[in-house]
Amino acid sequence: MTEPPPTAVEILSPRQGTEDIMKKFEAYFAAGVKSCWFVQPFTDTVPVFMPDGKIRVFHEQALTDPATGISLDLNEVF
Repeated sequence: MTEPPPTAVEILSPRQGTEDIMKKFEAYFAAGVKSCWFVQPFTDTVPVFMPDGKIRVFHEQALTDPATGISLDLNEVF
C-alpha cells in the first residue's frame, strides 16, 4: 500500500488483552491512520481513538468518527 487506510478497526476477542491492541494503535497512528475503533462486543461499546490521545466512546447510539466522518448506527451492529 502506498497510503494507510483512514481508519483501523480492532475487535476485542475473549483471549486478547487490551495492551496488545493499544500497541497496534500506536503503530497505526505512526503509519498515518487517522482513527482507530476498538470494538468491544461484550459491552456493546466502541471507543474511537485519535492520534492526539483523545478518545470518544460510543454505546447504543450512532457512531460518527470525528476524523473521517464515517457514521454507523451501533444498534444495527450489536
